[in-house]
Amino acid sequence: MARYTSTKTRMLLASSAVLSWSAVAQAQQSEGDSRSNEVGLEEIVVTAQKRSENVQNVPISIAAVSAEALEARNTQDVSEITSFAPNVQFKTTSAVSGSSAAAAVNIRGVGQTDWSISTEPGVGIYIDGVYAARSVGGVIDALDLERVEVLRGPQGTLFGRNTIGGAISLVTRQPQYGDIEGQAELTVGSRDRLDTRGVINLPIGDSAAIRASFSSRNQDGFVKFPLDRTLKAGDRNRDTARLQIKADATERLTVTASFDYSRIREGGAPSKLVGINNTPPGGILGANASIIWLYNNANLFGLPAPAVPYDQRFVTPDIDVSLATGPNQGTNVNAFGTSLTLDYEVSDGIDFKAITAYREATGSFSSNLTDGSPIVIAGADTDYRQEQFSQELQLTGSSFDDKLKWVLGGFYLRETGTENQIVPIAPDVFGTVVSFQDHSTRSFAGYAQGTYSILDNLRLTAGIRYTRDRKTNLPRNASLTLGSIGAFLFGGGVLGVGDSLPFVPQGVKVARTFADWSPRFALDFQATSDLLFYASYSRGFKSGGFNVRYTAPRNAVLPYGPETLETFEGGVKWTGLDRRLRINASAYHSKYSDLQLVVTEQFGAPLIQNAGRARINGFEVEASAKPVNGLEATFSVGYLDAKYIAVNQPTSVITTIESITVNKKLPNTPKWTVSGSLAYTIQLGENVGTLTPRGDWSYTSAYENDAQNSAFLSVRPYSIFNAALIFNSPEEKWSLSAFVNNLTDKRYITAGNSNYSIGWHEANYNEPRNWGLKLGVKF
Repeated sequence: MARYTSTKTRMLLASSAVLSWSAVAQAQQSEGDSRSNEVGLEEIVVTAQKRSENVQNVPISIAAVSAEALEARNTQDVSEITSFAPNVQFKTTSAVSGSSAAAAVNIRGVGQTDWSISTEPGVGIYIDGVYAARSVGGVIDALDLERVEVLRGPQGTLFGRNTIGGAISLVTRQPQYGDIEGQAELTVGSRDRLDTRGVINLPIGDSAAIRASFSSRNQDGFVKFPLDRTLKAGDRNRDTARLQIKADATERLTVTASFDYSRIREGGAPSKLVGINNTPPGGILGANASIIWLYNNANLFGLPAPAVPYDQRFVTPDIDVSLATGPNQGTNVNAFGTSLTLDYEVSDGIDFKAITAYREATGSFSSNLTDGSPIVIAGADTDYRQEQFSQELQLTGSSFDDKLKWVLGGFYLRETGTENQIVPIAPDVFGTVVSFQDHSTRSFAGYAQGTYSILDNLRLTAGIRYTRDRKTNLPRNASLTLGSIGAFLFGGGVLGVGDSLPFVPQGVKVARTFADWSPRFALDFQATSDLLFYASYSRGFKSGGFNVRYTAPRNAVLPYGPETLETFEGGVKWTGLDRRLRINASAYHSKYSDLQLVVTEQFGAPLIQNAGRARINGFEVEASAKPVNGLEATFSVGYLDAKYIAVNQPTSVITTIESITVNKKLPNTPKWTVSGSLAYTIQLGENVGTLTPRGDWSYTSAYENDAQNSAFLSVRPYSIFNAALIFNSPEEKWSLSAFVNNLTDKRYITAGNSNYSIGWHEANYNEPRNWGLKLGVKF
């Protein structure tokens, strides 16, 4: 009870602060000079409806952040939007991946369930309109961005496949015609941090330009390995580069070519052993038999007992100390993308856009540190490759004297990929799993949306999209190389130690087709030029797929079906006090059907199954204020109430260990997410510059990391404080800032795997307190 009272108190205090700022701004309005326009809140233009609009006029719940705001927050990559976008979680590590570059994104409790190539994300990530299909490589550097748009709720009509939870649109700065301009940054800090970043814009004549940007981030890890000092985890070693070429080919045609590349060479996710399940009930070979129990009691099977039992000795009290030893190949990912965008003005009021794109990600990563010991109990080595080609065609325009604004479009995606895994599970005792898979997807979609002005201030929006996905999976090698007890369990008197047991028929391709309609309806009322009310209904779906992880034989590859979400939303957007105060609020009710949730079957394989139905209610409130010259503040709060309505008990060829019931909490659904920031710019003198102290705070209430609500992975409420002091020279030609992130050194679990069937529980923790100095130059 005290926890919730504390939360409410924080919210009331923050709300009172916003109201007091409003009063101050109202008093200042009487000054009536032109300075108010200069110091008012900036207008943010978004393209959430495939046309440029002021975010305050769009009937969608959007958290839009400009380049200036991203720079002020010292944003390094897209995962940091969690700190200021309510009801949004962006994790850099997915459960069981072992990779520090496998994004897991959830909006309003809906999103990513698994990182595997056969599993779809629930939140779409777009880079200049290009869909990034996979989570590996999805932790994108915030390099030379114009803005970030976070769209909450199903966005299937205009954004398409797998945006059931929402969409994150990254819009980069475009090449500018005219003057040469650029900037450079150097950051040093704790744990030998050394970051560099640079941008240059070169015009070519009056109608073309080239823009190039790069960044390099390097920092030592924070996990210590006393038994193998060659290992590292929680480190940063990544480079990113982008090249853009833009030209006006004719008065009506603009061509933009873009190339981007990123390279990651890191130790991997900061995995930590947090618990061991050594003696589960159920008998030696019962439904709850644990591989660790079998390992520790091998003598019961006439085998030598282990020289060193796997037990609590490996659970260290320090969350940043692991007793794991190598080998571990870490995270090695290369990602490349290119796109060609044609913008053509067909006629007055009608525009055509074509986006042709290719993206690929290749890499290798390990989760061999997860068992936290020198004993090989569990882990995985993964080789990964994914390629995608996409083509989108859009036609936008207006009709009937601009009363109707419409968009028509078509989308095609061809994706191929390979995921090869070798998974030792107490290999001498149980065995080593081999899973070599080829995967492909072909997706077709067509969409249309129109907004009609019924009255000058009343608009009706209706849209529809049809999507058809065709997926195939080819298990080239899915087998278990048997250990001693593995041969006893599965050999049937025929197979022995070292023999290979096929899990499914090898080389037999399976295919499934998933298709669905995604409609959207909205009604918005522009009460005044600064006040918008809206109500909407939208439906989205996330495609089904295949389970490609195995620990026991089955007749065929197990598929799972799509999930759907229907959302009813109402909201208000207001800007007032001469643009010194902005408040946006939205409330929603969602019906969630055929949820794709990860459960764990006996002997450790994570399975995705359609687990039932749920309902999700909630709201978001976001406020920005400039009450007096030089002072800027933001405040946001998100509330999320998620509950299962019905649960289908997972079915499998062998018994599942953990069951999901209606009384359990949906994963990644914190009830409260709250954030605030305060910055005050002090004028030091006309020829001296400015000094800006800044503070940022975010609060997240308790939540569960997995569908089984494992106590080992539960997250308690936490607050994160960041602070910075920024000096800007006159005309902002150069700047120097000092910052501290996670000021109070608060630690919490970000992801993990609670695997009762193997018998261990591992968790990834957030980064500890770190500090830095940043020097920036603009020209």
